[in-house]
Amino acid sequence: MEKKRRYIACLDIGSWYTKMVVWIEPETPQDKPVVYTQLCRSQGAVAGLVCNPTDAVKGIRSLVQIFYEKLGFHIERVYLAYFGRAETMTLYRVSTNCTTKDDTGFNYISASDIEQLYKLSEDCRLAQGLERFDREAIRFYRDGKEITERESVQDSYADVAACDFNIYAGEKNDLKKLRKPLRQCGLSIQQVVTPMRLLQRLLIPKLRQELYTAFLNVGAEKLQLGVFVGGSLAYYRVFEGSSSIGASHLTKQLNTTYNCGVDSAEKMKRVDISFELSEPLTHPIPQYLVPASEDDTPSPLIVVLPIVAKWMKFVAAQFAEWDVVRGLMNGNGLYVVGGGLGFQHIETYLKDLFKLYGQPIKVSLFPDPPFHLEPCLANQGQDGSQFYTMALAMLHMALEEETEEQYAYYEVQVDEPEAEEMPQPSPEAEGESPEPGAEPDPSPEAEDGISLIASYWQRLRRRADRLLKDDDDPTFQS
Repeated sequence: MEKKRRYIACLDIGSWYTKMVVWIEPETPQDKPVVYTQLCRSQGAVAGLVCNPTDAVKGIRSLVQIFYEKLGFHIERVYLAYFGRAETMTLYRVSTNCTTKDDTGFNYISASDIEQLYKLSEDCRLAQGLERFDREAIRFYRDGKEITERESVQDSYADVAACDFNIYAGEKNDLKKLRKPLRQCGLSIQQVVTPMRLLQRLLIPKLRQELYTAFLNVGAEKLQLGVFVGGSLAYYRVFEGSSSIGASHLTKQLNTTYNCGVDSAEKMKRVDISFELSEPLTHPIPQYLVPASEDDTPSPLIVVLPIVAKWMKFVAAQFAEWDVVRGLMNGNGLYVVGGGLGFQHIETYLKDLFKLYGQPIKVSLFPDPPFHLEPCLANQGQDGSQFYTMALAMLHMALEEETEEQYAYYEVQVDEPEAEEMPQPSPEAEGESPEPGAEPDPSPEAEDGISLIASYWQRLRRRADRLLKDDDDPTFQS
């Protein structure tokens, strides 16, 4: 017998690693859901963009094959993260007149009005060469007044309904190149998403989501910075286009300095480098770490520390331009996510560094996600949850927002239990003598569930047959 089970797959193609997570619907409500994870080195991708479709297809197919061998079914639909060039976020407000009336003649916001607002958001004008790929409704209004989270948008009395949308757009050609290898691998795209807009819901407790929160995603060749205000993404910028931006630059510097391979440099970043300083930070680059002579071999820390300090200077300047420092000081502060800054004790250094920059904000690393993660390959190397930040953010969104029409299923074979023969005990257990040709009554030990009901009706039938044959039985006398 075949049974359908739901799954959700999310794919994040980065410059260094391609990551995928797959959630499987539990067999029973009591079972804990499991999210299967896997990453592999990206092929045919630079700065999050597909530059060689042939190599990209090979990499994606090998990743999908790993999940097939683990899960036993082919993934057909995925949510796809996008980190492209010229990625923009535009605030766009739309409005519509409410014409649906209640029994008393007052207008209210109906489901069709909300649907109309979403349709109108597609009219947002974009610069030439850009394509809208994602959007998010962040605030609704009735007659010009914002509808709070505690209030219901639908059925609210209003003559005019309005909504603010964040419209996300990217280069048309980049999006086309991104979709093509997925189609060649037999994958359909459920939705292209900007995962940055989802981090607040994934990582911050519900009661603190209204506070100012900043997220810095450190990728291989770019930095993404976003600030949430009132629960939605209010400021967003991507730092890219420079050879000194991204975690791969740290790897290259270690590789050049110590003449080691890329894998050795990556291991050095994760294991050998600690940002725990022996003296209080009074300068972005502590002078006691700098080699006294050019002939001295520098420590791995001093190789990467100036680069990190430079990045944080960009971030601090952007915070000042957005005028969000005070809000972050009183709010949740800055969360550093992604695998690019997975150094030991780096959060303490960053906190002291921002204090030097005049921005004493709290700095935290990627918290544990609300999922149980299980790698497809047990011997996988870099399997920390921070590498799957964006993919898990898309998964969290899908679990909250997917409608039944959007569900993706796979078929699982379920073995039907074989019918067991009912034991035939002696009818002397009831104190009756068996009649010739009569069926024996089942014993009380076998009388459970359906067997109990069946044996009960069999007994009634036999007794009725005996009574009908016995003309002197007083039961049938008037």
